[in-house]
Amino acid sequence: LGAAATMAEVAAHPGVIEQFPVIFEALLNSASPQVRNQATMGGNLLQRTRCPYFRDVGYAACNKRAPGSGCSAIRGENRWHALLGTSENCIAANASDLAVALVALDAFVEVRGTNGQRTVPLMELHRLPGDTPHIETVLEPGEVITAIKARVALGGVGTKPWRVCRVEAVLAGASLDPAALRPAAVLAAEGARGRGHNDFKIELMQRVIVRAVETAGVRA
Repeated sequence: LGAAATMAEVAAHPGVIEQFPVIFEALLNSASPQVRNQATMGGNLLQRTRCPYFRDVGYAACNKRAPGSGCSAIRGENRWHALLGTSENCIAANASDLAVALVALDAFVEVRGTNGQRTVPLMELHRLPGDTPHIETVLEPGEVITAIKARVALGGVGTKPWRVCRVEAVLAGASLDPAALRPAAVLAAEGARGRGHNDFKIELMQRVIVRAVETAGVRA
């Protein structure tokens, strides 16, 4: 997939629709038609968080915008914030639906810069916030994504697209019965930390995993 291709172009490609429906659906659910006609694949992967405290400069405390200033979301309205991979410096959720689909497909991105070209697994493209939440990816200054090369991955609950490899191992060969899938879904929530307003996501992501696996099994 070309990094400069628009989301609309990729979503309309017969090969994507037929062979990679997860990418097709992620693109359609990511944005309005107007945005998809303009936004590129690479741009979607590198978009900044939609955390309102990051976007609204009226809030002084935002470590992404002003390193060292604090995180307003931890003790503020955090219904839409991350549960996994958070730190005491940032709990902003990654906003890319496309990235989640590509992580699930074990995709890679080709990156080019002044020092040449390299390949980065999409799972490693985004960094955890740690002490430097303002540094969101492993790209070096001057590097750009030039191409994207396409398992269970979660979006909207992590500070980056969240691959749950342990869950994949449990699901291998498992029955599609919801009761059989539930233990794997519970495992996916291990380590999740709610902050009050977003506690509901812990149960929600488990139910979404069960439903997604059931749907994938029917399509297969």
